[in-house]
Amino acid sequence: MKNKAFGWLKENKFLVIALALIAFFLIFMYLRNGSVYAILSDTNQIIDFVNSFGFMAILIFTILVVVEVVVAPIPSVVLYAAGGILFGTFWGGTAALIGNIAGAIIAFEIARNFLRKPFEKRVERSKLRKFDHFSKKYGGYAIFLLRINPFTSSDVFSYLAGLTKLRLKHLILGTALGLIPLTYLQAYLGEGFVKNNAILELALIFLAIAYVVVFFYFMFKKNKKGNK
Repeated sequence: MKNKAFGWLKENKFLVIALALIAFFLIFMYLRNGSVYAILSDTNQIIDFVNSFGFMAILIFTILVVVEVVVAPIPSVVLYAAGGILFGTFWGGTAALIGNIAGAIIAFEIARNFLRKPFEKRVERSKLRKFDHFSKKYGGYAIFLLRINPFTSSDVFSYLAGLTKLRLKHLILGTALGLIPLTYLQAYLGEGFVKNNAILELALIFLAIAYVVVFFYFMFKKNKKGNK
């Protein structure tokens, strides 16, 4: 049993180190400021907190994004806006993108290592095979479409992807390509712009509906070809 546990730790050492660092960072934030939620949910507090680290500010900001993806149910627009104010559109957007990808990988590996086996026990084998086949074939496209749409782009999909047979590289590719427009746009526009611009909000709603329609059309077309 000890050898098995040691083997698992050795095989997943990067996941264990990442989780340990996230736990340490959360404890540090709590001891320093008293409320992790308060920091991550307010643009001004994020700016003050990150700025207090001087030359390490951009690294701390990237870690904050990772923490937000893995453990905190905080609207990402708050962080992206703070990144844009702190570091400008390019560097703020780039740091947010890197943090999102790193967080998505960690969330994916958590689900793959700790939740996949319980999931397998609860699903019939025939349904599980279909589910795994679908996720391997279309998972990368699904992640991309969900991520590029601001109304469906949620960190929970990284966890859900870990329950499937989706390859990690497809998760990374779909997440990166899908989030590039969103991260840089929000870093540029800031937190309040979309909320206070009714025309832009309507345009985003229209895009959300269009993406859903295109997604299901694409799935239907692929399934129709596969059945021939």
